[in-house]
Amino acid sequence: MRKLIKKMFRDLWQLKSQFVSIFLMCMLGMLIYSGIEGVWNGMQIQKDNYFSETNVADIWVNALKINTDEADDIKEIDGIATIQLSAVMDAYLDKETEENIRLIANDTNEISIPMIQEGSDYNCKSSGIWLDYDYANAKNLKAGDRIKIFYDDIETELTVQGLVYGVDFISYTGTTTAMIPNHERYTYGFVSFDTLKKLNDNVEYNQLKIKLADEADSSAIKGKIKTILRQKYFSCITREENTNISSYVNKIGQIRKMSIMFSVIFFLLSLLTIRTTMKRVVQKQRTQIGIMKALGFYSIQIKVHYALYGLVVSITGTIIGYLIAPYTITPALLDLQKDFYSLPNWNGENSIFSIYLIVLMVLICSATAWLSSSKIVREMPADSLRNEVLESSKKTFFEKIPAFWDSLSFEWRWVIRDAGKKKIRTIIGIIGVLGSMVLLMSSFGVQDTVTEINNRIYGREYSYYEKLKLNNASDETISSINEKLSDDCQWIYEGMVESQSSEKIVTENFFVIDRGYYWTLFDTENKIIDLPTDGIVVSKKVATDLSVAENSYISILYNGDNICMKVDQIVDINSPQGIFVSKESWINAGNTFCPNTLLAGDNLNLEDVKEMDAITETVSLESQYDDAGSIMLSVKGVILMLLAAAVLLSVVILYNLGLLNYTEKYREYATLRVLGAYNKEIKDLIFKNSILTIVIGWLIGTVAGWMFLTVYVRTVSTSSIVYSPYLKISSYVLSTIIALGCSFVVNVIVSKKAVHIDMVESLKSVE
Repeated sequence: MRKLIKKMFRDLWQLKSQFVSIFLMCMLGMLIYSGIEGVWNGMQIQKDNYFSETNVADIWVNALKINTDEADDIKEIDGIATIQLSAVMDAYLDKETEENIRLIANDTNEISIPMIQEGSDYNCKSSGIWLDYDYANAKNLKAGDRIKIFYDDIETELTVQGLVYGVDFISYTGTTTAMIPNHERYTYGFVSFDTLKKLNDNVEYNQLKIKLADEADSSAIKGKIKTILRQKYFSCITREENTNISSYVNKIGQIRKMSIMFSVIFFLLSLLTIRTTMKRVVQKQRTQIGIMKALGFYSIQIKVHYALYGLVVSITGTIIGYLIAPYTITPALLDLQKDFYSLPNWNGENSIFSIYLIVLMVLICSATAWLSSSKIVREMPADSLRNEVLESSKKTFFEKIPAFWDSLSFEWRWVIRDAGKKKIRTIIGIIGVLGSMVLLMSSFGVQDTVTEINNRIYGREYSYYEKLKLNNASDETISSINEKLSDDCQWIYEGMVESQSSEKIVTENFFVIDRGYYWTLFDTENKIIDLPTDGIVVSKKVATDLSVAENSYISILYNGDNICMKVDQIVDINSPQGIFVSKESWINAGNTFCPNTLLAGDNLNLEDVKEMDAITETVSLESQYDDAGSIMLSVKGVILMLLAAAVLLSVVILYNLGLLNYTEKYREYATLRVLGAYNKEIKDLIFKNSILTIVIGWLIGTVAGWMFLTVYVRTVSTSSIVYSPYLKISSYVLSTIIALGCSFVVNVIVSKKAVHIDMVESLKSVE
């Protein structure tokens, strides 16, 4: 056996090009999967630890002036384990730059506990403030510094007792107009209730954090809380509905789906590469196997010998890929997430499944080599020492059509017969090109989809110049704004409302839209959605959340009143997801239209409007588009990585298949040379032999790539944006050029080997 081990290392060196391809596929497969898994699994573990250490709430109840008696009644509801009262109020850190700070005063510190990063432990009864860690870093603040806080005309100065992360603020944007956090403008801090009283003497507890018992029915609990609080009740939000938390949880799911969907394709193609390469290596050593059997080596020794080829190469490649992933792909992709979420720890971590995957790949690679040698080992040594007997083949389907078959040239008859004879190899070649097209189309398609949806939303659906938020705008103020802007504007009410169907209670986005052309709703088929004058329109996602159909009714909780409205239409819309009502329909239902959002064009008097006291916030369409584009950066690294993997896969798989085909047909090519065929003719024959698999793989890959892109973009949709697949013609052409270009280049390289055919060596028999 020692001699066989020496032979193995000698062969590994002599056939290094073949084994390097297996090594690269094993390493790259594990590198991509482990790298992406390290991201989502690390984020999942950090999330679980963070939620556990801080005892994050399960439900947030928002209401007006919750007293202790009402809180005690709510605590007695079956399914509720613990409650905690909080007073939440917005103030300013700098009136000139409008740095907004959300102040939270808890009556206890048992639920959603602030995690200390610097300074003293949080005490909900102490003076001072425990400030957002990210804001403090942006402003170079530290524990012991003093900051000023403004509320209306009142100003107070507080000592920064500590810097914290708040679990309720993982993805805190501070406003509905922002898509990504801006820590320098919107932040938060924890203070005592007495501190809040100094700023606002009328402040009361207006939020209730709740921890549920195991298997509690949140929908039933919502209904009971609503009954207790009555007119005070505003909303009841679960973790899934709290966008400050759910966006992070959803991102973990998106990355996880991405890693699984793309890795499955990549591993399947990698295993095909391994199979074809190992089979070719063993077939080339058919004569050596006969010699080893003639020298007295047992069949089991020979099988183990060739299994070690696969074992050594695969275990080396997979382990190296596994070891370097935490220092390359994982930290690079994690860094892209840090701008969107606030967490105390960002550590990648792989699961035990990566180890299982290493074992699986090593077993498959070793088993492939074992099985490839088994057929030859079963032969008698005399048969193994002879050239392999060509297998007979039945007539193909096309040979049974004389008119078609007789019209074909000799080369194409050869190609079709060979494809029918070597079906497995042909199928693997088709799958190789198909997989490359799927990866390329999906990678380009994800980027095209996000870019296209952003262009549709910020440019066609939204066409305003600037969006302004208002607070308690009077009729006089609205009239004055209309006059200043010459009615070149559109009024909207937007907010979150609790909507209830016969089955569920869910908090959803809610929009009351006045007539105008700065916001036009489009469905995913680019058709304009006309809002009815009687009833509401809901997005497909909301309809699914509420389990409602067209012509059914839902109840909307608005300013303490339950308003029952008919679902006139369910639409498939990209963004935003929510409930849409026209101003006419809203007024016809007996309600008052109180807009809180103004969409305006680039009017000369817009700056005067922005200076009005009723305007609390402004954001331009351009900045919103830029924010939407920055979200693309969080997946762009993965896309570039998959593009590179697709190219490498295409080259390696097709090169190995080309060499396998060349090796199997080597004797036949030599026969053609003896019969007078020129090198160019044999090159053309080799090249045409690959065209069939390339074209079929490209055609099927086009369909499969679009189907995969359709499934993938739907799985990565968020609570606010539902993506519909889009692939630019230029991206499809580029995918085709890369896939087919790599295929043709590889086959040109393989066809050049025809020049080196040794007719004497390949045609002689071993006696």
